[in-house]
Amino acid sequence: MNPSNLKKSGTGTENAAGGLAGYGLIFVLTLAVLLPLGMSTPEGYHAFYDEGSAVYASHRIAQGDHLYKDVWYFKGPLSYYGLGWIFAIFGESLAVARIVGAALLSILMVLVFACARRLAMLRENPNKWEAPLAGLTAWGLAAMAVVQRVSWHNSWCVSLFCLAAMCCAIQAEQTGRGSWTAASGFLGGAAFLTKQVFGVWLLVGLAALWAMDKAGKNSGSGLSPFIWLGGWIAPLAGWIIYSAFAGSLPDFFNLAILYPFKARGVVQGLALAPPQPDFSGIGLAFYGAPVLLLVCILLSFGKGRKNGGALRLYALLALCLFGTLFPRADLGHLRPLIPLAAPGIALLLPELLRKFSGPFKAMLAAAFTLTLFGLLLAGPSLRPAPQSPLDSDMAGGVTADPAAAREINALIAEIQSRTHPGEPIFVAPWAPLVYYLAERPNPAKSRIIWPGQWNQPPYIDETVVLLKKSGVNIVVWVKGQEKISGRNFEDYAPIMARYLDENFVPVKQIGRFRILKKAPETLNSTP
Repeated sequence: MNPSNLKKSGTGTENAAGGLAGYGLIFVLTLAVLLPLGMSTPEGYHAFYDEGSAVYASHRIAQGDHLYKDVWYFKGPLSYYGLGWIFAIFGESLAVARIVGAALLSILMVLVFACARRLAMLRENPNKWEAPLAGLTAWGLAAMAVVQRVSWHNSWCVSLFCLAAMCCAIQAEQTGRGSWTAASGFLGGAAFLTKQVFGVWLLVGLAALWAMDKAGKNSGSGLSPFIWLGGWIAPLAGWIIYSAFAGSLPDFFNLAILYPFKARGVVQGLALAPPQPDFSGIGLAFYGAPVLLLVCILLSFGKGRKNGGALRLYALLALCLFGTLFPRADLGHLRPLIPLAAPGIALLLPELLRKFSGPFKAMLAAAFTLTLFGLLLAGPSLRPAPQSPLDSDMAGGVTADPAAAREINALIAEIQSRTHPGEPIFVAPWAPLVYYLAERPNPAKSRIIWPGQWNQPPYIDETVVLLKKSGVNIVVWVKGQEKISGRNFEDYAPIMARYLDENFVPVKQIGRFRILKKAPETLNSTP
């Protein structure tokens, strides 16, 4: 072996080890910050809705049920099965979900840093300071979103899979090895199994990139679309085999693939238009900001790329990201996916600083970085308000806002005093975490009754039949959800509303929760 090659090999190994050590340090430091934040619930009731859906579905999976067959769901299965299998191994509690969520987010933050750093190194004539500056900037931008919601969320998982796919795509660009392309495709397939529409848009965009490469006769890219597609298909094929053995394959295709189009139509099912456009005030900002971001990213990449395949793929990921969010362009749904856009935004800083030189450039970079991290440290998310513990055994020590904690604790105590262990209850329209914290099963397959989600007659009919067969005596009605997306409950779920009205009467009000008890047939009351 040539000594010079041996020396280069040794240096490469040392650099790789140093890089891994650096990423490990980022993971440990991020986890140390996120773990204590994860044990609190600064978002109040919002966490009990979105997080409750994930924890409830994962709980059912840990108990041996199958998604789609035993629990109706229209989202991809991967994030819920992942948490469900963790529950089955390490035990169940809200604290376990938060700890795992903190670990997931710590890995995500490492990928944010790595992706921004690697993309900066692909630019034309990169300076030695550009890569770490881009990585730190991306980390700071993503951290502002991450610290606000430390929990297990399918959108966090989508960002993680896509950034990991991006890193593999960069490696494929640099090495030309098909294994990295296949790994990138595999992670893209995992993103599909987490958020289906995102995966579809990703495939369409990749086909467009390949067509542009062919038209431009660009053969320098190491990203073979056929290898990438093979990797993309692999997790889907594995899931189909698993579903076939579990007996849930027809339900998967019916609910996860076909149902979004049945419920919303083709245009909204493909996320091509919002259900209720709002082009005034804050709504206009949410629709306009992603478009401006994409323009900036594409301009930046267009000026500073070498081969360009990995950079254009990142722009594609950003486009898919905001395309899937367009129907629900609000801060709550944008926040979990900000880490995916952070590396692209971070690359705008080196582009800006290239217009300056000398000490002034260093001063601007330092000022920006200090301002970014100053805003992060000064934000309220790192200093949550005083919290009170949730008394449920399934909470595992998780705390919440004192007012919310008192309400939840009183509700759980009331449910447990009126029912015996194993006795089913029903919660409507939506608060699935109540089942989990109260340790009472839901006899129905639906976890929510929501416009566009399980409000079609077949699902409502089956839910009412299951409630009658199970002999449910207690229903928890969530006040404030009588009108959702401009539609009244009795309008989008008339059969369910009539059943509750004719068979249950209110017996106690605890904050926003109204407890209904089974009544004689002759006794009527409106929930």
